[in-house]
Amino acid sequence: MSIIQRIGYRKIIYLLVLIFTVTPMIYPFGLPVEVSTQSNDLFNYIENLPAGSKVAINFAAFAGMYPDSQAATRAVLIHIMKRPLDIVLWHSGPDGPLLFDAEMEFVSVGDRVYGEDHVYLPYVGGGEATMAAIAENIRGVFSVDIDGTPIDNIPLMQNINRAEDFDLILVLADCGGATEWGVRQWNIAHGVSVGGTPCSISYPDLLPFWKTGSIIGMTNGVRGGGEYELLVKKPGPGLKNTDVMSSLHILFIVLIVVGNIGDFMKRSGGGS
Repeated sequence: MSIIQRIGYRKIIYLLVLIFTVTPMIYPFGLPVEVSTQSNDLFNYIENLPAGSKVAINFAAFAGMYPDSQAATRAVLIHIMKRPLDIVLWHSGPDGPLLFDAEMEFVSVGDRVYGEDHVYLPYVGGGEATMAAIAENIRGVFSVDIDGTPIDNIPLMQNINRAEDFDLILVLADCGGATEWGVRQWNIAHGVSVGGTPCSISYPDLLPFWKTGSIIGMTNGVRGGGEYELLVKKPGPGLKNTDVMSSLHILFIVLIVVGNIGDFMKRSGGGS
């Protein structure tokens, strides 16, 4: 009996899976990642927005599902904060403010000035109805920013009050329909372009909206995070995770090939 047979094939496979999971997380291999058209579309749209364009951001994160879209969300925030754009952000998930603060430790705002170049509004519930209300009259939903400052006292908010005042709305870290709210209540109702970083579970449902142009671009869960990190040239958790997935796929292919070769040799030997 061989050493492999004594140890057991199942234990060896589990050990290999562990090694091929942990190693890329500690020492990333840098395996190639092909950037999807959807991620490219989102990047190019943001990159080509004229200076001074107004961007609304619905940070729709829930802690339980956030890891799937975290890398893409961080990469998009890095990208958009680097551009000379005016940003108004609010939260439609109760975990949003805490998760957003954690992400901003990795995102540089450069020489941007709060209140003039970007504003953070608080969490607000109500789902799609609230999304529609913000599009109609932002002051009907928010009276103060996340620090309690009246929005009428914030310079950036002087000429912003409804969806038509924005050039783009981004729905970040959506795992529960918030991107579709944006399509229905901002794009269809007001003609505002929509983009986002949805979880992979939501991504297939949103592809028809991308194909018809209602969504100008989006990422796809963990893989999309790696793609967008490549686009903004900021490697992070997304590329580490795609390294893990690629490594495991390679391992599974090798195991399938080895298993089939072994089975073929066993059959050949048995029939001789």
